[in-house]
Amino acid sequence: MGSFNSKSSEKTEMKKVYPSSRRHTPLRLISSKNENSPEKAKDESNAKIPYSDAKEDDDIDKAHLMHFYYRFVWNGNFSSPTIMETLQTGASVLDVGCGPGSFLLDLASSHAKSAFVGIDQNPVFPTYIKPPNVSFYKHNILEGLPFAMETFDFVYLRFMKNYFNEEEWRSNVLPEILRVLKPGGWVEFMEIDEKIYNVGPITSNFVYTWLYKCDQNDFIDIFKYQDILQSFQRQLTIITVEVKTNAWYPISPPELRTTVDIVPELLRFAKRQVLCKMEIDDDEYEALTNKIAAEVAEHKSYSKTYRFCAQKNI
Repeated sequence: MGSFNSKSSEKTEMKKVYPSSRRHTPLRLISSKNENSPEKAKDESNAKIPYSDAKEDDDIDKAHLMHFYYRFVWNGNFSSPTIMETLQTGASVLDVGCGPGSFLLDLASSHAKSAFVGIDQNPVFPTYIKPPNVSFYKHNILEGLPFAMETFDFVYLRFMKNYFNEEEWRSNVLPEILRVLKPGGWVEFMEIDEKIYNVGPITSNFVYTWLYKCDQNDFIDIFKYQDILQSFQRQLTIITVEVKTNAWYPISPPELRTTVDIVPELLRFAKRQVLCKMEIDDDEYEALTNKIAAEVAEHKSYSKTYRFCAQKNI
């Protein structure tokens, strides 16, 4: 039975687990005749929304910027132990809901011995100009992952908890991830808590109204999400939690050489969901976004992001 440890920004002592001794081999998709093959992925007409909403070059650039912002906040791309060692010797990595591929592209250039695969329903990832050890596929995980059992050393998901309901997580997403994960491999989930701290009245009213109008299945509370992951302890040896605070107000990290204003980006990604639930048009939404951005800057509002790391039983 696995353990469930919660921690703040400090690193937690964890049992050292050595990577599998299997040699790294190139990734192979299940036969293209299989209906789960990404080359023959169906139009996901029944999907709630694509994994990534990025459509234009400017949106993709902003998505890359957000990746580097969170890398700055967390002082690294991931928190799972031993993965850096595995990447250096040759690992197989899967990013579910990869968007434009920021996470994989960042890692691939410095880990040439490893193979990186990203899947997303919205194919905004690069097709030709990318490192040779990176592959991207348009695919819906709810149709099953098109990879053989025990293919990957590391599976990564970022900000995906609200793209699936609780039943889909329990019956489809997590079982598929565990199926393709090697024994001793790690899976990491990075998520943001919807709760905002130090909020002003406009922001508070917006968040309350939005959540009140949303269907209960549209959002999974961060603690419910933790419970869902914990329910798979029979297959997972270790589950740990790290928490970081991240500013909603504009900041200028010297490492990024630019100012990061997270609120417009978060509200842009949420726009489709918000407009479906609240009776406002595009212009009203833009005006509201500007008011919220000004208010969070004044109040120094912030939120929390979480990383859940789990190792599959050997």
